[in-house]
Amino acid sequence: MTTVEDTGEYICDTEDDSVAFLVTITEQLVTLTRPENTPDELESFAGKPIVMEINVSRPNAEVRWWLDGKEVEESSNVTMAEDGLIRRLTIHAPIPAGFWKIHLRRC
Repeated sequence: MTTVEDTGEYICDTEDDSVAFLVTITEQLVTLTRPENTPDELESFAGKPIVMEINVSRPNAEVRWWLDGKEVEESSNVTMAEDGLIRRLTIHAPIPAGFWKIHLRRC
């Protein structure tokens, strides 16, 4: 499988001749999809964990989670996990704080 590191000029030569190839490898854009049957809005009772999952198109995709315009950071109450093509954000003990909106941005 090719990687971005394979980008460069490749030359094949003999004593009398040579041929050069300029190779450019770019990464495909990461696409995000919600797992089947996962609603847009999730609800939970205070203190009961809530889990958000998203599918990514590449296993090496790095994602960041956002809450109201601020990047979410891991803590004792918030964990982020990777499992193959799945990215997961878990809030272990949510507290009532109104309406939360989480956005996932491609890195």
